[in-house]
Amino acid sequence: MLFRKIWDTSFYRNPKTCHLVIHLLLRANFKSNKIIFNQQELKIERGSFITSIGNLSEETGLSLQNVRTSLKTLENIHFLTRKPTNQFTLISIQKYEDYQNPNIPSNKPLTNHQQTTNKRPTTNNKDNKDNKDKKDKIYINILNFWNFQNLIKHNPKGSVWEKVKKAINGRIAEGYNEEEIKIGIKSYSDIIKDEKCYFKHRWTLTEFLGRGFEKFKNPEMAKLNYKAKSKGRRIVKIS
Repeated sequence: MLFRKIWDTSFYRNPKTCHLVIHLLLRANFKSNKIIFNQQELKIERGSFITSIGNLSEETGLSLQNVRTSLKTLENIHFLTRKPTNQFTLISIQKYEDYQNPNIPSNKPLTNHQQTTNKRPTTNNKDNKDNKDKKDKIYINILNFWNFQNLIKHNPKGSVWEKVKKAINGRIAEGYNEEEIKIGIKSYSDIIKDEKCYFKHRWTLTEFLGRGFEKFKNPEMAKLNYKAKSKGRRIVKIS
């Protein structure tokens, strides 16, 4: 859920810049990760990600000029920083934490009073049902998004569906959210359909989440890695 702090920003009434900001917040790393680029290890921090002007234009529907103008505005107001290279740009959202959900569950131990009153936490059946419904919705959303890409299609039933749900749970347990998983799926779909990229192997959704997601979770790095001219030598390894 996007934190409501965005309402109070100076760019909220600028639809193009606001649209880009929402996209940047969705694309930014939820947790830090490392990549190997040009035989050197790069750490991409939480709140940062690698992209390009062209990619942002394609992903948001904004023109190249609108992306450039909005990024410059966001730099000027200290919303983000940019570190461009000749192959990609590292974008870091300066106050990323301010736009995250502040309602983090507490794991504090019971007080002495709570222990002596012999009152144990009880399970709320309605809460359990709500949580299950939310999970089921995430499963279906990811499955529908996968099927929409016209890859190997799946039905939400049977043993295959149970394996899909287990694979989704595995990625969620690692800290990835629904949108980040969808970004990885879209990246994979775009690359195997792109004549300029040599990677054409078609996985099932379970196989993709287990073996392929790490390779495609960063669209810009995946494109660099699988360009046809790089066949036979890996440029980037995402870890």
